[in-house]
Amino acid sequence: MSSNITDKLTLEELWVMYKRHYLINKQAAIQKFLTHIGIINLFNEYPTEAEIRILIAKTRADSYKKIAQLLNLSVKTVETHLGNLKQKVKNFDLNSIIYSIKITDPHALDL
Repeated sequence: MSSNITDKLTLEELWVMYKRHYLINKQAAIQKFLTHIGIINLFNEYPTEAEIRILIAKTRADSYKKIAQLLNLSVKTVETHLGNLKQKVKNFDLNSIIYSIKITDPHALDL
């Protein structure tokens, strides 16, 4: 017997699960994760693993400084990844994508 636990996982936990399941094929992990959260069709080019971490963090923090603190990165690194993400999205702004992620995340309103 099995049960679907994805609604019980945070986005961070879900991403870790996809990375573990597709350990050898990171591109598959990225593709499946983006498909699961419903934003795969918003990209011209798939984000990198680091950029996915930034996307997830951006759902919890709105400033570059807060994102950098959450991920233990420099603000410049966050700026670089967000700039790269902006180049990879289709005709959407990054805030629309973050909003799309938030409304699919069952933990978006958890404090």
